[in-house]
Amino acid sequence: MNDFTKKKILLFCPSFYNYHNLIKEELRFLGASVILYDERPSNSVIFKVFLRLGLRTFISKSIDKYYDSIIENTNDITDVFFINSEAVSIEILHKIKERYKDAKFTLYMWDSISNKKNIPQIIPIFDKAYSFDPEDCNCIDSLIFEPLFYDKSFEKIRNNKLRYDTCFVGSIHSDRLSIIKKMINYKNISIKYFLFSPSRFFSYFKIITQSNINLKDIEIISHNKISLDKVSDIVGDTKAIIDIQHPNQKGLTMRTFEVLGANKKLITTNEDIKNYDFYSSDNIFILKRDENISEEINNFIKNDFDFKKNKKIKNQRIDNWLMRVLL
Repeated sequence: MNDFTKKKILLFCPSFYNYHNLIKEELRFLGASVILYDERPSNSVIFKVFLRLGLRTFISKSIDKYYDSIIENTNDITDVFFINSEAVSIEILHKIKERYKDAKFTLYMWDSISNKKNIPQIIPIFDKAYSFDPEDCNCIDSLIFEPLFYDKSFEKIRNNKLRYDTCFVGSIHSDRLSIIKKMINYKNISIKYFLFSPSRFFSYFKIITQSNINLKDIEIISHNKISLDKVSDIVGDTKAIIDIQHPNQKGLTMRTFEVLGANKKLITTNEDIKNYDFYSSDNIFILKRDENISEEINNFIKNDFDFKKNKKIKNQRIDNWLMRVLL
């Protein structure tokens, strides 16, 4: 029996794919009682734009009302766990602290602080604060470095028909489209891709405002979400999975751990992966963002996966991750 059996956790996590539910269900599996709320009162495009642009004045009333209702309707909380906080304010956090005086407050960031301007101000309110980004942890002494996790289901993925040499599944940002186009145009390897945009309006806005995307690229972009089950199927059908992190981000993405958790080869643009204990050039290929695709990638794909050099990835399985962050 672990200490999770004594916990009643108030979990605030953005609705991002199905990760919020995966965390909730794993905490329950470990024995905790969990109440889950989205960290944001709304996931509308307009609400997100106001948050990202720092225009909180226009949405502060709806945020306050949302959190006040949660505080009034939850009792006997032992832990308050915020993941990737963005909407909550210092004032609301103090209200929550006052409501649950004996609760342990934990923050985990899976986005760089440069994208979440209010984070440095709220970190001191938490008993423990973690980030997936080593640079953010170097800049803020109280931030604890903790890489991301992968769900247990990825360990069950088996090589299926291996129909594709490579695949990419992710949302459109920065230079992702440009890199995927280079992979598509490289005729020596096959690629399955799912490049997601939240709406056509968002895609056309990018076409108007960015030089690296044009009208024809709409054919490459998908505007419908993909389930984790579908992602698992694509991974199972692929020899090596592509990961393209934001160029301003040093922390490893969720996809990194899911791929390696499935004992699959990884092609990544994140050179910082060399600093992690599970790194092996047999299993991980570093793709230079500004260089053309070379024959070297073919040799990497053809060679076998080295299971022995991938054992340490289990440290990032969701149950082990939660035990480090919350216990």
